[in-house]
Amino acid sequence: MAESLTATALAQLIWTLTNPLDQSTPTDTKTLTITAGSFTSGTGLNQVNQLWHDRRTLAIGASENIDLYDFGPANDSLGVALAQVKLKVLCISNRINSDGSSLKIGGEGSAASWQSFFQVSGSASDTAGCILGPGGLLLIVNPSLAAYTVADVSNHLLKITNSGSVAVDYDVIVMGTNA
Repeated sequence: MAESLTATALAQLIWTLTNPLDQSTPTDTKTLTITAGSFTSGTGLNQVNQLWHDRRTLAIGASENIDLYDFGPANDSLGVALAQVKLKVLCISNRINSDGSSLKIGGEGSAASWQSFFQVSGSASDTAGCILGPGGLLLIVNPSLAAYTVADVSNHLLKITNSGSVAVDYDVIVMGTNA
């Protein structure tokens, strides 16, 4: 029997804005939930069948490459081998919420660099990316059939670098398809 995977990717913002006045305090309160993708099991539109997640620590100045194709090679949390060719969800969370905690997330800089999302210049050696500050969250969701391409020999290495001044713990979650 094959594994089955369902998932929902969403972002929720909750705010309260107040303005204390002499005789009243006007308030703007809102909960906004945005569903970025709701996935059933499979390889088509709005579907995923591959899941990999981990909690990692990077020392000051350290970096690591995450192989978005086979993750090592590694198995998923149920022991099934991974071979992802389309990335639909990438979530990275900086678990350290203090000054000096910073992660750079982007291209690895070689012909094997994951180019589908971060590449800017059109060159595989591009190391463009983003900085994820203290307590920050990066959530990329593409539920389309095409999603973001991943290839075994090229276009598969995502580089995570501790660009801050303290050790950083982070969570990474990746969902996609093997076809």
